[in-house]
Amino acid sequence: MKKSIFNIEQEYVELAETIIDSGGELTPEQETALAINRESLEVKAVQYGYVIKDLKNDLDNIKKEMDRLSELKSSREKLMARLKDTVSQAMQLYGIEKIEVGFMKIKFLSSTSVVITDEDAVPDKYKKVVKTV
Repeated sequence: MKKSIFNIEQEYVELAETIIDSGGELTPEQETALAINRESLEVKAVQYGYVIKDLKNDLDNIKKEMDRLSELKSSREKLMARLKDTVSQAMQLYGIEKIEVGFMKIKFLSSTSVVITDEDAVPDKYKKVVKTV
């Protein structure tokens, strides 16, 4: 049966208590048990070390993939913005307000700006202040 580090520690504590209870004298059996216990711990620690090393490699690979995907996302966002800007400029050049072909509808939305003279009159739930200069 494979032992966990917890079980190895428990065996050591029990062995140490037995040695203390017997006045600190080691029997040959206890000395052998201590050596076996130490060897078990070393073997288990090395096994844990390999698992930790594998996990570190996994994390490094995950970080690289996240960086790659982040760059891909950023480049796609920039391309999308550039394409939107190109269509917008072309539509403005030709004076076109709206294009509808099949399921694709492209149009300019009109909006108006609001100037607030008394900010205290606006309820807090509507306050998201963006100041432009």
